Amino acid sequence: MSNLSNVILLMLFLNYGAVMVSSQRAKRRPSRNETKTMNLQGGGTITINNFVNCLPDDERPGSKGLNNAEENFLLDEPECPLTSYEFHQPRQTTDYIRVKTPVPDMYTGTVCAWISTGADGMMQGTLVSYATAKQFNSLILFGYKKNGTAKLDVFINDEGYFTDLPLTKERQIHFCAAFNVIGGYVKIFIDGSLDKTIARFQKKVVIEGGGVLIIGQEQDGLASGFMQDQSYKGQISNFMMWDRELETREIRVMADEGCECPRDYFAALTPDSVTLAGGVSAKVMKKCPATK
Repeated sequence: MSNLSNVILLMLFLNYGAVMVSSQRAKRRPSRNETKTMNLQGGGTITINNFVNCLPDDERPGSKGLNNAEENFLLDEPECPLTSYEFHQPRQTTDYIRVKTPVPDMYTGTVCAWISTGADGMMQGTLVSYATAKQFNSLILFGYKKNGTAKLDVFINDEGYFTDLPLTKERQIHFCAAFNVIGGYVKIFIDGSLDKTIARFQKKVVIEGGGVLIIGQEQDGLASGFMQDQSYKGQISNFMMWDRELETREIRVMADEGCECPRDYFAALTPDSVTLAGGVSAKVMKKCPATK
């Protein structure tokens, strides 16, 4: 075979390979505007954006000045569920979200969400309540106001700690709480930055799995015992939980980029993973939240 023929065959082979790679990438990367419709528990449907890689190439983390180590933790095709729910009514015991995803045993874990603050700059009510048959206060994050100051209550295995948590008024913030029961601490992150470390927890025992995970109400029984003054009011978006302590850089990228997140979460508020109760409404998110 002549050298010219060999060159032509090689060019055809390389071109075919490039087409196949491009085709595979196209299959794995839906567009920013792709949507899907899912059925909600109890009837009705919601159309949500199906983000698998929702940032265009010119908005990828590399263009924001992240170093190689920070870029490496972001997988080639990040998956970050785009979900949003509105809790309209203050002081009620009817409105909440029950997460159907099983909760594992946890020595470490992280809760993250975009939350709305009120006119007094606080988290308004119970963000998350996890209860087991043995321990109703296995994990609680509860915001409120006392003596004119915004506060946050954190409970782990029935042991509570109370701290000031003044936030910016009437805006969405990215909130994370990363806990470690062996180390005896909880780290609170606001908009991707470490706000404070609570290091006074003494019970170094596992948070048992298999319980009930509720968003928006505080449980004094399994999916029961709700109190009006502990109910959540406002918006909760992109709520996720991990059974590990996320690294600071992972939390920072989530806050900065909006649609980026570590894939190994065990719970997210996707429509097929939750049961809505009362007047909680699902909202369509048209773009990624981000602090930038």
